[in-house]
Amino acid sequence: MFYIIKHLFFHNNLKILGAICFCSLLVLQNSVVVSAVENSYRVGPGDVLQITVTGEPDFTGNFTVREDGSIFYSYLKTVEVGSKTVGEITRDLTTILSKDFINSPSVNVVVKEYSSKKIKIFGAVRKPGSYILKGNTRLLDAISLAGGLTQDAGSNVLIVRPNKKAPDQSPLLADATVGVANKVAMSDVTQDNKNKQSPLEKIETKQKQKADGTPATKSKVHSSTQQPIVVNYTDIVSRGKLDKNILIEAGDVINVPTRDEIYVLGHVNKPGPVQYEDNLTILQAISVAGGPAPTASTKSTYIIRKTADGKSSKIKVRLDKVMNQKAENIGLRPNDVIVVPESFF
Repeated sequence: MFYIIKHLFFHNNLKILGAICFCSLLVLQNSVVVSAVENSYRVGPGDVLQITVTGEPDFTGNFTVREDGSIFYSYLKTVEVGSKTVGEITRDLTTILSKDFINSPSVNVVVKEYSSKKIKIFGAVRKPGSYILKGNTRLLDAISLAGGLTQDAGSNVLIVRPNKKAPDQSPLLADATVGVANKVAMSDVTQDNKNKQSPLEKIETKQKQKADGTPATKSKVHSSTQQPIVVNYTDIVSRGKLDKNILIEAGDVINVPTRDEIYVLGHVNKPGPVQYEDNLTILQAISVAGGPAPTASTKSTYIIRKTADGKSSKIKVRLDKVMNQKAENIGLRPNDVIVVPESFF
């Protein structure tokens, strides 16, 4: 009996010891990550530095970086710290203090509050908002900070970089409007007779808005001081084009629009928006919309499509023949509007 108790005690102690070692490794790993981030981070205005000089309370405390990149530091009055890493600041302070104040000073510098290098991420991400850049941050890292993409996220990511030329590896956006309009609510389609605008007018109005929902006339994207960049997210994660995973810079505004959509209106069972996918056809779109209603006219269906000059063209479709494989199953484009009218016969 004594042998069994002794064996169990020893076995449980081993388990506890193993758990302690595992936790210690996790703490050490996290400390290494934090240290690496802080060592690569370059200090900027608004950051708060915690400077500790062992045994020297006059040179120890918290110091806020001013707009000119300096701090007011005790008897030294002004010390330049802007755009330097904590390692560089530690070295500079050690050199300065050892010259006139302290023999062999022990200096430690950490960033207590990060405030200078902010970016904004919004659109189809799980946690939109402002984030602080700590060290080198690439596009995928930034999206991860915001909790990753939502299910309705589109393939393209729009980056607005104030007053800076866009990197060569990313194509410039000729038209700053990326993605498609906001979703057309089902109530907009079913209750249009109670409103002043028709469903088509509502869609056109929504298509003039940016993917973040603000009218184009108020959009910062069109500012002449900003150069929008568009990056295809799928190219990075699915096609391995790592050159598209560009470095994010302070002040960047990242917008992830929702997927492109087409609209199926009229006499179908579920009128409204349908998410656009590559090679989407009219039959697939109408199928997603629940198929033609019993009152539908499959002989006079048509597609409204925007042309390059901004005008609308009308494409007539014999849906009855398409369904019987006697006519072309037309491929759709983003923002196409399919109208299935009522049959009067």
